[in-house]
Amino acid sequence: MKKLLITSSFFLLGVTACSSNQATDIREDKDIKVEQSEKSNLSFKKREPRSTRIDITNKDGYQVSSAEASMVDSFESVEQLDQRSDLNIEGQVISNEYVTYDDIPFTISKVKIIDIIGKTEEDFVIGDTIKVVQTGGLYVQHDVGGDEKIFTTEEEKKESEKMEGKTIEVTLNDAPVIKKNNTVVLFLEKSEDDPLGSDLYAAVGDYQGKFIVESDDYIEPQSLEIKSKHGNSDFTMEEIEAEVKSSR
Repeated sequence: MKKLLITSSFFLLGVTACSSNQATDIREDKDIKVEQSEKSNLSFKKREPRSTRIDITNKDGYQVSSAEASMVDSFESVEQLDQRSDLNIEGQVISNEYVTYDDIPFTISKVKIIDIIGKTEEDFVIGDTIKVVQTGGLYVQHDVGGDEKIFTTEEEKKESEKMEGKTIEVTLNDAPVIKKNNTVVLFLEKSEDDPLGSDLYAAVGDYQGKFIVESDDYIEPQSLEIKSKHGNSDFTMEEIEAEVKSSR
């Protein structure tokens, strides 16, 4: 399992003449090529960031609490993620299983592979499913306030009692785990000797290797540190594929 340093508690033309119809076809073909070229150029330009980020927190009314952590490895680009990863995919989340290990919440997501980005040595094809383990998820609070349960005010004690046994959603550095029906781009590495199970994969740098897909023209990394080559805080699928290719 990839280790994280938790520093505080939880709280991706040969004819010289042609008919008029042929001439029209040729012009239309040129127009299509120009349009495609312009779209491609737009994909790689600097874009204004959105005022709000994609929200994938749980929509069932759970309180959200962020666990702040210092990451062992930090990544700032798709190239860096690709150089570490074993497998890069676009996929759709089918289901989530929430588990707790050593009093830390984890989520095991089953993800259906929509596309494989770049070459891979891993034995997967489009349509396969893969299990991805993430830090965070739904967590039932217990022993709130610590073993000694020392409270400076009666209000703190009452608040603690109110939180006991309550289910919350824990995010790692404000990055929620991916949810059912989310379309995602994941930069993955095999999670060796994982106590949570076998055949698990983890995103490179946990949330850093996870991107949320709104459309092929808007893909948002969960990490605020990940930027495109042109400094964008979001990506197009074309950009991700190009940057993966350039890192090989």
